[in-house]
Amino acid sequence: MRIRLDDLAEFDLGLVQLVLAARRSAAAAGKSLALAAPASGALRTTLDRAGFLAIDPADPLGGPAFWLQATDIP
Repeated sequence: MRIRLDDLAEFDLGLVQLVLAARRSAAAAGKSLALAAPASGALRTTLDRAGFLAIDPADPLGGPAFWLQATDIP
């Protein structure tokens, strides 16, 4: 499943935590959850301020690889 978050103008840590929890639940069920496009705008600002982009890049569930390396889909 891919989710699109780039249309949202505001983010808080609650939404970030919800996305990460959903991703971990999907992984535990053998499914995947990804972003439709790399984090940008308000989401990227929130992630940067909260330190999520400084997390170990090898973390497959919540590090920069998840937030920044998504591929855009129509």
